[in-house]
Amino acid sequence: MSTVIGREDAEAYLLGLTVGRGIRFRSENRLLIEFPHKNATVPGISHCEKCGWLATGFGKMKCKNPGCGRQVPASTKRVYEQPLATQASLKTEVIPFLHLIPDLTLRIGTGSTSTHLAIDFGKKNETWASFCEELDLGDSFHSFGLPKSIHEWPTSQKVEFINGLMDTAGFANSGGWLPRDGEHGHGRMRFYFQIVRNWRLAVEIDNFLRTEFDTPIQTIDWGHPNIRSANGQEACVVFEAIQIADPHGQIY
Repeated sequence: MSTVIGREDAEAYLLGLTVGRGIRFRSENRLLIEFPHKNATVPGISHCEKCGWLATGFGKMKCKNPGCGRQVPASTKRVYEQPLATQASLKTEVIPFLHLIPDLTLRIGTGSTSTHLAIDFGKKNETWASFCEELDLGDSFHSFGLPKSIHEWPTSQKVEFINGLMDTAGFANSGGWLPRDGEHGHGRMRFYFQIVRNWRLAVEIDNFLRTEFDTPIQTIDWGHPNIRSANGQEACVVFEAIQIADPHGQIY
C-alpha cells in the first residue's frame, strides 16, 4: 500500500532546511534559506563504460570491479554547474514540495557563492506559530537545535528532516569511499554535515542518527584549522551513507 506524502512531511523537510542554513525573521514571518555553492562546478561519479561499476582515482581512474579493473577516462565524469543545478532543483523539486504547506510565498535569489530561497508565511499562518515553537533557540542556523518534538515524529517525517538538512548543510566526499556494497559495485561515499558555529547541533545530529536510524558516525571534526575551516568555527559530522526504505525517498 502506498503512503501519500503530505503537508507534515513538507513541514519536516522545511525544518531541516532551516536548521541547516536558515535565518528566521520573527517580526516579518519570513525565512531565508541559503543553498551554498562555493565552487562554480562540482564533479559527479564515474562509472566504467564496460561493466558499469564505480571508477575512482585522481587523474587516471580505475574500475573497482575486481573482474574488470580497466582504466576509465576522466571524460566519463560528468561536471555539474552548481548555481544552475541548484536553481533548477529548487524550481522542479524543492518549491513544489514546499507548496504542500498552504499560503507560502517563495522567491529565489542568486549570488556567486550561494542561492537563497525567501519564504513568506503571511501575517496569519498557523504553520509559522508551530514552526517558531519547534525552533526556540535563536534565529539562525548558528544557534538552532533539532526540533523539540522530532523524536515523536513518524519515520517519514524524520527522513524528510534529514533530507532537508542534507540539502543545505550536507555534502558527499568522493575522496572517502567506504568498503560497502552499493548499487554499482563495492564502495559508497561518506557523507558530511557541515555545521557552522553550532557545536551543540553537531552532537544532537550524531545522537539522532544513532538512535533513530542506527547509523554509524565515523567522526566529528571539531573546527581544527588544519583539517577544516581556517577560522576554526566549523564542525563536520562524518557518517556512513545509508538508505532507508521510505515511501518518499532515501537518505543517501
